Amino acid sequence: RRIADALAQGRAVLGAYPVRGADGRVLHLDCPLRLQLEVTAGFAPAAQWMAPAARNRQCAELDLRAAQLALAAIARDDQPRCINFSAQALADSDFMAAVSRLFEAAPQATTRLWIDLPETLALEHPMRVREAARRWRPLGVYLGLEHVGPGLGRVPRLAELGIDCVRIDARFVQALAGSGAGDARAYLAGLVRLAQGAGLQICAEGVSSAADLDVLWSLGFDAASGPAVAREPASVGAGAGCQPTSAQCSV
Repeated sequence: RRIADALAQGRAVLGAYPVRGADGRVLHLDCPLRLQLEVTAGFAPAAQWMAPAARNRQCAELDLRAAQLALAAIARDDQPRCINFSAQALADSDFMAAVSRLFEAAPQATTRLWIDLPETLALEHPMRVREAARRWRPLGVYLGLEHVGPGLGRVPRLAELGIDCVRIDARFVQALAGSGAGDARAYLAGLVRLAQGAGLQICAEGVSSAADLDVLWSLGFDAASGPAVAREPASVGAGAGCQPTSAQCSV
């Protein structure tokens, strides 16, 4: 009920976290959905409401709201943004049709939108990923897989999935700079070869230290997000709205 009330009363906003390339340029903003579950409280991250939302089959409505908010924000400042869609939502034919209509009605903003899908969806239901790509990539949407790990090598026909990017889970991109991290670096180098060999960009999630970030760039990563990235100064020409506020950066 509190989730439904928050949506009905417009108490939903997007966060803003920079994703940067190796040159420091902001490529887009990661924009997870936040809900104000009580009118006297702050906006809560998905960790506080996603489980009950999934149990009550509310993911499609939440994801549609995220798409609406992202397109409205892009229309205001032209800053590319990334949102994530759930596996539950992509199994809903009404959601797929509604999102397609939304994108068709905002053609300019849609070309600056990224959508992340869970790696598990590509492993368990790859045809749903392909269907999303068939519908939305011709409209200019970029698609990626998020929280990627060892399952990447098991994704059927990765190069034909219709995605643009894979994002490696934060647990695999920590403590990379030490002398004892050779195996971890070799593992990541293999993921870089796999992803880029399939014609995909590869991004690191949740990078926490500058030393780890330097290692990732040396391994060939195309982009990164996380505290180490958020602390970097904005690049010249990155555009208005690229730097999130300190409040937006709190996880």
